Amino acid sequence: MPSPIFRILLSLCLAATVPCTAPALADMKVKLKDGRVLSLPVDREEVDSIAFGPGGADSPARRAADRLRGDAESVRSASDAVARAEEAVRKAEAAARAAQAAAAAAEKASSEARKAGEEARAAASAAGRVAHKPPRRAEPPGPARNEPAPRAEGDPPRVLKVGPGQPYTLPSQAAKAAGNGDVIEIQAGTYNGDVAIWRADNLVIRGVGGPVRLLAGGRAAQDKGIWVIAGDNTTVQNIEFSGARVRDRNGAGIRQEGAGLIVRHCRFVGNEMGILTGSNPRSDILIEHSEFARNTTDYERYKSLGHNVYIGRVRSFTLRHSWVHGAVTGHNVKSRALRNLILYNRIGDEAEGGSSYLVDLSNGGASVLLGNVLHQGPRADNWAMVSYGTEGANPDQSLFVVNNTFVNDKGDGIFVRRITAGETVMVNNILAGKGKPLVGGGRLRANLIVGAGGLAGAVRGLLGGDAARPGSGALEGNLLAAEAGFADPQKFDFRLTQGSPAIDAGESPASGAGMSLRPDSEYRHALMAVERRPRGAPDIGAFEFAGGWNAP
Repeated sequence: MPSPIFRILLSLCLAATVPCTAPALADMKVKLKDGRVLSLPVDREEVDSIAFGPGGADSPARRAADRLRGDAESVRSASDAVARAEEAVRKAEAAARAAQAAAAAAEKASSEARKAGEEARAAASAAGRVAHKPPRRAEPPGPARNEPAPRAEGDPPRVLKVGPGQPYTLPSQAAKAAGNGDVIEIQAGTYNGDVAIWRADNLVIRGVGGPVRLLAGGRAAQDKGIWVIAGDNTTVQNIEFSGARVRDRNGAGIRQEGAGLIVRHCRFVGNEMGILTGSNPRSDILIEHSEFARNTTDYERYKSLGHNVYIGRVRSFTLRHSWVHGAVTGHNVKSRALRNLILYNRIGDEAEGGSSYLVDLSNGGASVLLGNVLHQGPRADNWAMVSYGTEGANPDQSLFVVNNTFVNDKGDGIFVRRITAGETVMVNNILAGKGKPLVGGGRLRANLIVGAGGLAGAVRGLLGGDAARPGSGALEGNLLAAEAGFADPQKFDFRLTQGSPAIDAGESPASGAGMSLRPDSEYRHALMAVERRPRGAPDIGAFEFAGGWNAP
C-alpha cells in the first residue's frame, strides 16, 4: 500500500502542465528527511503543483511547483533560441557556399579573359610578320564603320604590305585591317577604282619601290574622295591621287576628317579638290615637297568651285617646298586656319591656270608668306594675287609678307589685298608687273617694284638698263626699276642674274608671328629645297644670288 506522500506526489505529477523536455515516465526523485530517495515515473509536463499540507499558494510545495514551471519555460525559450540560431547558421553556411562558388566562377572567367587577351595580342603582333592569304577581291566601300584591329600598348608597329603578291592586294583592304600605329607600304603601280576609308590613328601610309598612282575611276569613298582619313595624326608619303569626282562637285584626293595630317612627296592631279579638310581646332596640317595641279571643276557648267588646296578652320596650316599650279576659277591655296605658314613654294597660274586667288587666307589669322614665287597669269579671274580676311576674322590678324617674288602677267591688279583691320608688313619682296603693291593697312619696306604702269620706260630713260631708284611718297623706302633681272621669265624661272637690282638691296627682317622672318631656304624646281646662303646684305625676292650659287 503506497504511503500518503507517494500518493500526493503521484497526483501532482499526473495533473502537472509544466512543459518538460524529459521523456515520458522519467523518474522524479524525492529525497525524504530520513534520507530515503523516492523515484516517481512521471512526465514533467503533467505536473501542476506539489503540496505538502496546509499553506496554499505560499506553501513550500506550491513554490517548488512554480519554480519547476519557470525552469521549464526557460528551457523552452532556450530551445527555441537554439533552433533559431541553428537555422541562421544553416542559412549563413549556404550563403557562404554560394559566395565561394561565385568567386570561383569569377576567377575562372578572369583567367579565361586574360588568356584570350594574351592570344589576341600575340596574333596581332604576329600579323605583321607572317604572310596572310589575301582576299580574292576588294570588299566594296560603304559607310559602315570598320573598327581598327586591337594592338597592345608598347607593341612595335606592324607593317602591312600592299600590292601584287603581297598580303593585301589593294590599299582599301589594308585600310580595313589597319590598327593604331601601323605602317602601310604600298608597292609601286597603278590602282584603278580603289578607294578607302582610313579610321585608325597614328598611321604612316607610304608608297615604296617607285610611283604609286591611285586613280578614282569613277568611284569615291563615302561620296567624298579617293581617300577619307577619319583617324588622327596620319602621314601620307609618295602617292599620287587623280580623278576624284563626286555628286557635290568637291571630290578630293584626300578628304581629311581627323585631327593632324602630314603629306610629303605626293601629287594631286585633276581632282575637283586636291586636299579638302574639315574644321577641327586640334588639327595641324603640314604639306611639303608635294605638287597640286589642275584640281578644279567646270565652273561655267556647274557653278561650283574647286581648289588645289582647301584647308578648313584648323589650328595651323603649313605649306612648304611645294608646287601648286593650274587652278581655274577656284583658288590655288585657300585656308581658314588660325595660323598659316606659306614657306618657300612655287604657286602660280603659269601657262594653263586662271585662278581666283593664288593664296586666299579667308579668315586672316597669324600668317607668314616667306620665300615664295607667286605668278598670276593673264586668265586670272580676280585682280588680287593674295587675299586676306575676305570671309571673317580669326583672333590674330597679323600678316607678314617677306622675301617673295610676285609676278603679275594679268596686265593690272593688286599684289596683296587686306580686308580686315590691322597692318600688313611687306619687306624685301619683288613686285613685278602692273598693279598696286598693297590695298588695306600696312607698311612697305625694301621692296623692289618693277615695271609698274608706264614706269619701265621712264626709269630706263632716266637711269639706263636695269638700274633702280628710290621710291617716294607712299613708296618711300622701296626701290623702283624697269627690270628685275630674272633668269628666264618665259619659263617661270625667276632666279636672279648678275646685275639684278635686287642683289644686296634688301634689309634684314626681324621676326613676326612668333618666328624669325629671315629666309634660310629657297624653292628649287621641282619640289626641292636648298639652303639660302646670303653674302652681304640680303637680296630682295625669293632667291639669293650668291656668286653664281643659284644661277641657271
